[in-house]
Amino acid sequence: EQILADGAHFELSPMYHQHILFRVLDAINLVETNGFYKKSELRSFLTEKAEIMLGWLAQMTFRNGDIPMLNDSAPQIAPTSQQLFDYAKQLKIAAKTVPLRESGYRKWTTERMEVVMDVGNVAPDYIPGHAHSDTFSFVLYLDNQPFIVDRGISTYEANDLRQRERSTAAHNTMMINGEEQTEVWGGFRVARRAKTQLIADKEGYLQARHDGYKYLGIMHERLFLTNELTHFCFSDLVFSQKAVDCTVSLHFHPTVKVLNQTETTLETNMATLYFGDIQQVELGSYDYCTGFNQTVRALSVSYKINMTERQAAYYKHQKNAQNALQTDWYPLPIFDEALFESHDITIVPNQAHLKS
Repeated sequence: EQILADGAHFELSPMYHQHILFRVLDAINLVETNGFYKKSELRSFLTEKAEIMLGWLAQMTFRNGDIPMLNDSAPQIAPTSQQLFDYAKQLKIAAKTVPLRESGYRKWTTERMEVVMDVGNVAPDYIPGHAHSDTFSFVLYLDNQPFIVDRGISTYEANDLRQRERSTAAHNTMMINGEEQTEVWGGFRVARRAKTQLIADKEGYLQARHDGYKYLGIMHERLFLTNELTHFCFSDLVFSQKAVDCTVSLHFHPTVKVLNQTETTLETNMATLYFGDIQQVELGSYDYCTGFNQTVRALSVSYKINMTERQAAYYKHQKNAQNALQTDWYPLPIFDEALFESHDITIVPNQAHLKS
């Protein structure tokens, strides 16, 4: 039950996945040294799970060896991916790659870019203690270095810091009307939670919606895509019969420095962000977690979107818009790229970071 069909540990934390895989490999090692169990069904069962867990970890691990700090994850806690790959090799266990699916994560890799996107549900549904309010968040690496990151966690104490690190605003996604997508509380508890639905899922184009704000009569949809395998773009669309306040946050790695900002661009030492139809772009800062009880300051950026104008354009394309909020999900197709002159954010790596 704990290992999903695509190989992920069901708590959807890459750090805990490393922990559990380490224990599975240890168990296989013990079975190997015990003649009674060596040829048993237990050995076969453990090996089968280890193979797909290795495959999932290999897909989720960035080229420089990092893992995305999704949900409850922190560096320097679990064995590294490379240590686990080496351990498996000693045990003569090879990774079996299953396409990312059940875990809700997707990863795109090009020559200069690696991006992990979260379009899955809070899980496991009955014990989501390590889950965050992070639907449609993403982690982006450029030229083998972290650029836009998940802040990770620095504490398990049931305090304001723990609440903040699990919150919607702490992730690279949209907060609406100052409310959480998923209601995290009490350190390890989750109440109301967002449910997702995939609309399009193919290499270079990912489209999904969630109902975390359905209790307010609001739906949120996000589109991710790559342009010419070098640019990473995304846009958001919100459906509501009332005016809404939409704020998107992005969190940079501590090594990222802002060089210049204009009304339409944000130039950093690694890439330039080109702004589409967004407003009130503001630079800020946050605490990036480098381990338990360890943080460093890093830059962030937030912006708002005028969804009233965007929805008006959308409703022109929908015959049954008036009945949209009376159904479980909005009618398809929802996201038509022709509605937008440009995407909300387009990220283009700097030429200075081209590989030699």
